[in-house]
Amino acid sequence: MTYLKRTLETRILEAEMNFPLLLISGPRGTGKTSLIRSLFPDKYNYVHLESRGISTMAREHPESFLEIHSGPVILDGIDRAPELLPFITQSINRISERGHFILLSSRDLFPARTFSSIDNDLMAWFSLFPVTLAEFSGNNGSCLPWEEGTKLHNPFMNGSFLWQNLFRGFFPEIAGKRDMDPTQWHASYLERVIEEDIRFLRKKVPPHGIRKLLYILARKTGEPLNFSEIARSLGMTLHILKAWVNLLVETYQIFLLPPLVYGTSKPMIKSPKAYFTDTGLLCHVLGMKSSSEAEKSPYRERIFETAVISEVFKRLIHKAGIADIYFWRKATGMEVSLAVKKGALLFPLEVSSDIEKEEKVDKGIRFFRKEFGERVGMGYVINPGKCNMPLARGINALPFSKI
Repeated sequence: MTYLKRTLETRILEAEMNFPLLLISGPRGTGKTSLIRSLFPDKYNYVHLESRGISTMAREHPESFLEIHSGPVILDGIDRAPELLPFITQSINRISERGHFILLSSRDLFPARTFSSIDNDLMAWFSLFPVTLAEFSGNNGSCLPWEEGTKLHNPFMNGSFLWQNLFRGFFPEIAGKRDMDPTQWHASYLERVIEEDIRFLRKKVPPHGIRKLLYILARKTGEPLNFSEIARSLGMTLHILKAWVNLLVETYQIFLLPPLVYGTSKPMIKSPKAYFTDTGLLCHVLGMKSSSEAEKSPYRERIFETAVISEVFKRLIHKAGIADIYFWRKATGMEVSLAVKKGALLFPLEVSSDIEKEEKVDKGIRFFRKEFGERVGMGYVINPGKCNMPLARGINALPFSKI
């Protein structure tokens, strides 16, 4: 498999020289192992904890295990042996040697809680998600529209190429591979996530229940979540539903986009929206069998919206480790798909899958500007074609290929 250079490489190399403990987490299949082993081919011993015998020893005899694998060591699949974590933190606190442990995980280990006993100056934490447009085109240095720096065009994100790529998704193993069946790949991926990640965390969670929840969330992509309604449709309590949603967030299958509620006293929607981390997985859960089916689907707008919002989310996480992003929606229905906070400014983005045929697609941004005034930077209406032009003062139409 051809290795794609990732934006995180520079940050990880810098951190490795200054921190004795690195944690890289993210969905399975995003290339965490390939990334780390390409950066450090000889410096670290490598131990794969998904091997049953090794993970059993690590869980049952953590002190003995760490005596054998004292470092420098890469522990791949640390989520399979969380019992090791307190002993690793004790070791790090005792030893000041840099580059001691690199931990890889397919779930969010909640560092603030898990590593509460370790000095923040001793650990660096990163998240690796599916490939971004910049990484896909080999332009890791390109900036988002509202950032200062080089802006580059991705020729593979227009017309039929766009929908082929959105249907395939952006996991490194499948992105751009025309000889691979994406339907089969995503079926296998989802099976492993449910059986090996989610059920490892909660053995009593029924696979068919998680699949039903994923399908509901796929159909409701882009809508503020009504947890009570979803719980009723699945025949479960609100408490169990929220626990299941947290499992999907913890294993990075979805992320929750919070509403922007500060800065206004007017009634606002306060429930989060759920977005799939990857458009290929979203298409698979919706039962789509081809890119043309995705393009013509009644879910076309939701798929494209997921592509835009997940792209911004991934780029910000990879570049800075945090995505300060929201959606804005008034109780009257007026909304903006995405509001990006950068410094003191808010940059509103609206998404339209067919901007050339629709009118007043910038209406939400214009209302947003009235609401927040001078705190609003340039606004963008992101479209799937080649439309690149000013729509109104402070609002530009921008192709997805130029994000």
